[in-house]
Amino acid sequence: MNPRYIASLILLAVAMYGLPPAKKTPQPSDNATPSDKMRLVMAPILRVVSQMSIVDRLWLREIYLNTAIVVESDAVTTDPICVTTRGARALHVAVLNFVWKGLAGNAPGKYPRLGDAIDHAFETTVGDTERVLTPELRESLVELYRSIAWAGLGEG
Repeated sequence: MNPRYIASLILLAVAMYGLPPAKKTPQPSDNATPSDKMRLVMAPILRVVSQMSIVDRLWLREIYLNTAIVVESDAVTTDPICVTTRGARALHVAVLNFVWKGLAGNAPGKYPRLGDAIDHAFETTVGDTERVLTPELRESLVELYRSIAWAGLGEG
């Protein structure tokens, strides 16, 4: 059979029926209110956020919403990149270095208690020892990042 004939049939089928659906990747939430437990974890972050400029609060929100999407989407259609809590911490540090410091232009120490508050929330949610990033632990990490994004709006 002629390759051009086969290609024509494929194009005709795509034109008539469309492309097959791709795997769905997680979509960002509308920044829903965190659980009561997570709201308690966010309390120290909320105290710092209340003293931040609106621009930096929006940066914080966008950084953490997008980090939640990255962590949630990891391993949906490819092999996972973050496989341990150590990898998740490395991703977190990289995001903060590139976006919070680099793009947003925030010097280290601009909000002195913010780093400690986020570290505390990370340790409370994920722990401080290296562990395999199970689906349940990944879900907790996504909830943490979405909750920090929520806190960035100064909610609570």
